[in-house]
Amino acid sequence: MIDKSVRVFANDELMPRNWSDGRSSDGCVFNPALTVFDGQLLMAYRVVTADGQRRLAICRLTPALQVVPGSVVALSDSIQNGGEWHADARFCTLGGQLFLHYNDGARKEGNHIFLVNIDPDSLEAAAPARQLVMDGPRRSVEKNWMLFEHDDELWAIYTISPHVVLTVDLKGKEMIKCRPVFRSDWNTDAYTLPFGPMRGGAPPQRYRDGYISVFHSCFPVWRLRSTIRRLLGKRPTRYIRYVAGVYGFAASPPFAPQWLHPRPIIHPPRLPRRWYPQLDARAERIAYPCGSVFYRGAWLVSFGAENEYCCIAILDRILPNRL
Repeated sequence: MIDKSVRVFANDELMPRNWSDGRSSDGCVFNPALTVFDGQLLMAYRVVTADGQRRLAICRLTPALQVVPGSVVALSDSIQNGGEWHADARFCTLGGQLFLHYNDGARKEGNHIFLVNIDPDSLEAAAPARQLVMDGPRRSVEKNWMLFEHDDELWAIYTISPHVVLTVDLKGKEMIKCRPVFRSDWNTDAYTLPFGPMRGGAPPQRYRDGYISVFHSCFPVWRLRSTIRRLLGKRPTRYIRYVAGVYGFAASPPFAPQWLHPRPIIHPPRLPRRWYPQLDARAERIAYPCGSVFYRGAWLVSFGAENEYCCIAILDRILPNRL
């Protein structure tokens, strides 16, 4: 990891009081989103309580990345028409309004992505959630559309390679139609061959004359137990590791990619496992980014670790040395 430091949040400082009786075993918090809105540093994150329910909570942070006392809000309790399973929030803005989008899990019949307006004062949903619907075919399970504002319009990165960009039309009253409008093919082999396909992560952030987006990828690794099984002639277990990378694209349509950092910028920190069985038994270690901001001269990248922790990496720089 090329960071100065990593802030790891304690489970109990982020858990809404009405979802827990204060015991650390009551659930876990992870996959935090991050934004700066009206000078406030906000973090939204996924909560899995002891009953297995998936929810979202939100809080304010101080400039020192401490949770503002009394600011933790059980966001899912105020979301209407957005399903019962709320996972992996990301922030976006449009016209001075704060929004958050999330997905409803990996469902056999296909999942859904929702957008909800957030009241920046109460940190609760300001209107019923609305579903993002693709105008055209899409995979049955998709979680990583990355929404961003440009020239007073809302756009989304649908895939990174190829770089497919959607328009996001909020004019309707119910479902939000999203339509592919730009596609840029580019060679990402230098990164993807060793570290896996590039998938969505933190929504794009405007910086200088372009946009910067932190993504996630995963690749197979072998644990010692799997190596022993292989030496004994038994079928080894395949595990995967999640890491975070970064790329940049132009700040004007068709938003063509401009550069790609050749290696991950965040590797999973070594943190103790608390939950057994693990929420994802395939994962050996996890760093899953959901937010990034340039704040007070440094890049802050929020990420989930091991499906159990909320973390913020403080990076000296995020661009390759040649930029």
